[in-house]
Amino acid sequence: MLDHDDVNLILDSLTLPRGMKASASHDLWEGVQVRIVYTVENSFRPGEQIDLGISSYLSPNDLRDEETVQRWVIWRVWRIYGHEAREQVQRDGRPISDPHASERE
Repeated sequence: MLDHDDVNLILDSLTLPRGMKASASHDLWEGVQVRIVYTVENSFRPGEQIDLGISSYLSPNDLRDEETVQRWVIWRVWRIYGHEAREQVQRDGRPISDPHASERE
């Protein structure tokens, strides 16, 4: 199983989408964590840039080898894009599917 140093070497070898940076660390209780910082336009204040900090833990299955880490990175980037799309597709200045709203709103 790979550790956070191995994951950092893999992350350093990847070209991530523009505005994204990633690094791995180790948590005593949870294991390997990857933090992705993504600079995007603030969907609630157009023209303003914000840095999103997205921290995620990898399961042991994600740490088997370089290929599984790469697949996890692709999956995580895909999830981030989906979240941002839900914020940015709007009608009358409000997201149609706000990922931060409760189901009851």
